[in-house]
Amino acid sequence: MAQRKRVSFMAKKPIKKNICFKTKDGRKVCFKVRKTQKVKVSFYAKKRK
Repeated sequence: MAQRKRVSFMAKKPIKKNICFKTKDGRKVCFKVRKTQKVKVSFYAKKRK
């Protein structure tokens, strides 16, 4: 039987995002967004034999 252990920790996650949208005259406008976000990461880690 595999035992599931819940692991959660705080992680600093840098987010690099390109936000693109189209204007009314049909041009594509893109700009970069960089910010750091504190994210609580929780996942299930499977213990394997």
